Amino acid sequence: MLTRRDHNSLRVGADRARLPPSVHNTQPWQLRLHIDRPELWLDDSRRLAAMDREAESWS
Repeated sequence: MLTRRDHNSLRVGADRARLPPSVHNTQPWQLRLHIDRPELWLDDSRRLAAMDREAESWS
């Protein structure tokens, strides 16, 4: 079982995880914080229909 401090650390991490920029700043993810773990989900409603294949090859 997590302590209150552990849960607070998860909450702070979850708050920061939603901030990084993404392609066209769409942030196509959803972060759910449970009492003992975070979950990261793809949010299809924010997913881009097309991508720049040339830029994709850089990663």
